[in-house]
Amino acid sequence: METVAFYSYKGGVGRSLLLAHAARFLATLGKGVVALDFDFEAPGLHYKFGVDQDLDSPNFLGGAVPYLMATAEGAASPPQLLPQMINVNPLPNERGWIWLMPAGPAPHRSYWEALKKLGDQVRLDDSSGQGFMSLLDLRARFADEVRPDYLLIPARTGVTDLGGLATTILADTVLCMFVPKSYSKGSFSQLLPPPSPLPEKIFRTFRPSPAL
Repeated sequence: METVAFYSYKGGVGRSLLLAHAARFLATLGKGVVALDFDFEAPGLHYKFGVDQDLDSPNFLGGAVPYLMATAEGAASPPQLLPQMINVNPLPNERGWIWLMPAGPAPHRSYWEALKKLGDQVRLDDSSGQGFMSLLDLRARFADEVRPDYLLIPARTGVTDLGGLATTILADTVLCMFVPKSYSKGSFSQLLPPPSPLPEKIFRTFRPSPAL
C-alpha cells in the first residue's frame, strides 16, 4: 500500500479536488483506493466524490476523528473499520474501487468536541507515543483489512501537528501544491527538503525524511 499525502501551505489550490481525480483515475486502472479525509478542521472530501450522505445525521457516527479518539484513549477493543467508511459509487469505466473514510459527522457538535479532544491527544511533542500509535494502527488496519493499493490523504494546510503527522509518519510520498505566486511558494519553501528555490511548477513530490 502506497500512502500519498496531498499538502499545500495555503488553501484554495485544489488539493481535495486533485485527490478525488487521482482516486478516480487509479480506479479506472483497476486499483483499490482508500481516501482518508485528514483535513479535520475543514472536512468536505466526501463532496468531491459526490457522496450525498448526511454525515451529521444520527445514522452516521463514524469517521476518522471518532475512530482515532477511541484508539488514542486506549479502547480495549478498537472500533470496527468498515462502519467508519463509505463505499464510493464507481463510475462506468472504473474497474477498481474507492472507500472513503470521512473526517466524521461534521458539522454536528459532537464532532467538534471530539476534534478538540483529539488535538490534545495527538501531538508532535507527545512523549507517550499513544497518539502516534493510533495513526499507525489506522494505517496498518487499512493495509490488512481493506487491502488498497493506495491510501490518499489530504493533509491540513499550514503548519499544524496533525498536518505534520500526516506528511511524516503516515505518508510514503508527499505531493505539495502551490500556485506560481510568491505568497504561495515562499510561504512553505522552508518546509521542503532541498533543492531550493522551488521550481516554476504547480506540483512537487518528495519522500519524508526517516528522521522525522
